[in-house]
Amino acid sequence: MLDSPLKDSLLIVNINEVKEGSGSIFGCVIQPFKNNFRYQENSKNIGRCKKCFAYINNLVKFERGGWRCNICESLNKINYTGFNIDNDNDNDSDNDNYNNNQYNQQQQQQQISRYARPNRESLPELSNYSIELLVDQDQFDGSSSGGGGDYDNTQQESSSSSSLPDSIPYSMIPLINNPIYIAVVDYSGNEEQHDAITQGLEALIHALPNNALFGLITYSTRIGLYNLNTSTPLIKFVENINDFNFSDILSIEKFLVNKGKNESNIIKAIQSIPLINETISKKLKSVALSDTLKLLMDYLSIDLFKLNVKIGLFISESPIENNFSSLEDLSNSYGKKEFFKPTTNIYRKLAERAIEVGAHFDIFAVGDKFFDIINFYQLVLYHKICIYKLISYGWGFHGLLRIRTSKQFSVDCSYGPAIASKQYDNLYHIEASNPFTSIAFEFKFNNSSGFQDKDFSPNIQIAFSYSYLPPIGSSNDQQQNNISPTLFSSNNNILKSSGNSSSAINSTSNSDRIIEKRLHIFNIRVPVADTPIEVFNSIDLETTISLLTNKIIRETLEKGISEARISLVDWLKNIITKYNENVVILSSVTSSIDVNFSQVSHLRPLPRYVFALMKSPILRELTTDIEASTIKKKSDEWIYHQCLYSTLEPRLLHRSIYPVLYSYGAPNNLASKYLPLSQNTILTSTSHIYLVDSFDQLVVFYNLQEVSSHHQFPPPPESLIRQTISNSKQDRLIVPEIQYLKGKLIENPIEFTKFLIDEENNAGPSFYNFLRDISSNVKGRF
Repeated sequence: MLDSPLKDSLLIVNINEVKEGSGSIFGCVIQPFKNNFRYQENSKNIGRCKKCFAYINNLVKFERGGWRCNICESLNKINYTGFNIDNDNDNDSDNDNYNNNQYNQQQQQQQISRYARPNRESLPELSNYSIELLVDQDQFDGSSSGGGGDYDNTQQESSSSSSLPDSIPYSMIPLINNPIYIAVVDYSGNEEQHDAITQGLEALIHALPNNALFGLITYSTRIGLYNLNTSTPLIKFVENINDFNFSDILSIEKFLVNKGKNESNIIKAIQSIPLINETISKKLKSVALSDTLKLLMDYLSIDLFKLNVKIGLFISESPIENNFSSLEDLSNSYGKKEFFKPTTNIYRKLAERAIEVGAHFDIFAVGDKFFDIINFYQLVLYHKICIYKLISYGWGFHGLLRIRTSKQFSVDCSYGPAIASKQYDNLYHIEASNPFTSIAFEFKFNNSSGFQDKDFSPNIQIAFSYSYLPPIGSSNDQQQNNISPTLFSSNNNILKSSGNSSSAINSTSNSDRIIEKRLHIFNIRVPVADTPIEVFNSIDLETTISLLTNKIIRETLEKGISEARISLVDWLKNIITKYNENVVILSSVTSSIDVNFSQVSHLRPLPRYVFALMKSPILRELTTDIEASTIKKKSDEWIYHQCLYSTLEPRLLHRSIYPVLYSYGAPNNLASKYLPLSQNTILTSTSHIYLVDSFDQLVVFYNLQEVSSHHQFPPPPESLIRQTISNSKQDRLIVPEIQYLKGKLIENPIEFTKFLIDEENNAGPSFYNFLRDISSNVKGRF
């Protein structure tokens, strides 16, 4: 997944019995927003299949008179009329026009002749498995010939894509293609929370492009709407929310101000938020966040067009009232699906409403306390997030993902932040996306015959249409000149900006960044496996781990933790059984059971991953020593990790579940990587400096029993260890917590030893005992 936005978990098998004989998962993981900085062509020039509306690509077959679709196998005619294939000068001129995206009207009308040219193989759509396309505004009208909506011959269901009306009020024009950020801030927190929120918002403002529109709302005991158009920012409080609309105080055009022109005023307003508590009576009843968001959704509802809005919710207290469960209730419901049952559906409905108006949420829960996340996690949740990265890496709005497959198989279910369309098959809403967003699909066979036709291999095409705000360091001119933008990142703590990052912000964020319409198309041809042995040899470990984790998360929510734990262990037993039946015993008769996948070496980490997932926060068993924290925070930790795991790309998910352990002979001398997380690893190693990377934490440990006293602690800034840490921080959206420890292993430094999950602890048995039990069970099956 590092270089490819689309990855499948295995070869597709020729019949369903072969798949069942392997016990494997049939699916793929996609990062639709990955590697999308440069567009290669305009979507109006790309041909589409007349039957299934798939886009022409490098996997189609050209035949006499046309091209055969690799998805539905239909023949699409090519129009050679008026195209002089012997005129080399015309070809060169035409190719130059293609390279510069300069097509005249005649070429647009005869788009299909594009594929009559002798050098058609050089066209971007026929020479790349993945292609990024620019979409003209007038193409976003849902027509089947356009590329923007990707709606086949149906009308587009998203109101953002309808053609703009001929006449729009002048005051509304800035709202059309400029990014909008609205901060909704809970002012009820303590001083530490106020500081974190203020500094985070200031970093956010610096990261926004100058043309961004910004609005500020506060809530707690009263809802406040800031007027940032005045010389001094003014806050106007809502006296009664009944039969009220924000527009009664301030029109939406005046509420949203240009960041570049009003930055100083915005900063003043942000710095005034902690002072609100001093002017508000403590006797007033708190206003629910849901009431604030209902008013905001009404405020953003514009009939003329759909906005491009990101809403940041900065919360200091749980937004849910009177929802505290007793220890007895929690203990009784833990392990059952009731443990994750929301007490209100209001935030799920608000999330659906947000899609309709063109908005999506970033939620920042500030502080170490109980927030009751289960009731509002549908809005999206961030923790330990770098706000600067979130804003500067580029945004995706109003995403629509269409997946097309060969007729022999289809999507069984989807995972991640994708909402299936209620009107159209195989169409999914992804309202918000960034380069780290991952979506997973699991497939099923449509018939038992499988893939018997050797002339047509199974194919997948994914088309992702969206509105795109380029990242910091890029501009629309750079996009058109195919210059890949430089991405900047910050060494921030939670919601805080450092001096180094602010200089980067100030030097890169002053330019305007205009929202574009984009279409990203991915194509993949999957080889067919005839035997379970071929399937096992082709399984992609990281993608399988991602699909398996998402399946278990869904089962946790639907059936409870206890049932999900049973299902996960049963899956591992089943795939090990199938492996022994079809690979071990068939290749060499042996009396012992192979639970380590020794004959398919790339799958050897699989049992250890399942073991780690069993001890992870999403499947952790309830024990006496964690009951106190459970009563305090209820399901917050579980829900946070479910949200995290379901959206991480496979590479980082694997790291989060089973951390990476490095050993160093010296700060500049890497000895080993991917070591087992056990005490035996530490005790038998000849290197005595360790780095463990668990995605959201990075811990360096000097084992003083063995490490030489002349090694500098902590490692110097220019050392290999510090360089590894710096590189690790660049490839993730969160801000990992970094710790430097030294001590003796026998003294059990918990900040380090907690990562040695192969050992027996309160979360479960040792890996050795776990594998022994699995082996014993599998033996019984034979």
